[in-house]
Parts: sequence; structure tokens; C-alpha cells
Amino acid sequence: MHLYLLLQATRSFKKRTRFSKIVDPLLEGQYPERGLYQALDIAARCIQEQPNMRPVIADVVTALDYIVSQKYDPQVHPIQSSR
Repeated sequence: MHLYLLLQATRSFKKRTRFSKIVDPLLEGQYPERGLYQALDIAARCIQEQPNMRPVIADVVTALDYIVSQKYDPQVHPIQSSR
């Protein structure tokens, strides 16, 4: 399952219009677009072909912690709706 998601993400990184297709369907299309872009940036760094270009896991955890700690105000950071 995770390999499938990774392959989907790799293909989707090439087109911004496809980003919403890799979002967890349980979110029902409601998520902060900025958080999505930040998470995708982290994921893209993690799947670099050259291992020495990938971030260490501690940096990944720190970056993801930062994303989830953000308070999103829908007035400032619009909610992405894929519906």
C-alpha cells in the first residue's frame, strides 16, 4: 500500500493539478493547501534518487511536526476543496 502511494506521489509531483489526487480521501477534500504543498515538498526530498540527497529522518520528523503544529485560519490560508 505504501509503495503504491509513493508511486502515485512520484507521478503526481510533476503536475500541480494532480496534487489533490494523493490526499487522503478521509479528509473529504477539506485540507489547508499550504500544508499539502509543504508535505509534498518533504516527500519529494525523501524520494531523491541519490541517498545522500535525502534528508535524515530527524529532519523529516521536525518538518512534519512543524506542519501539523500550524494553526490554519481559513481567512488567511484557504481550505482546498477537491469537490
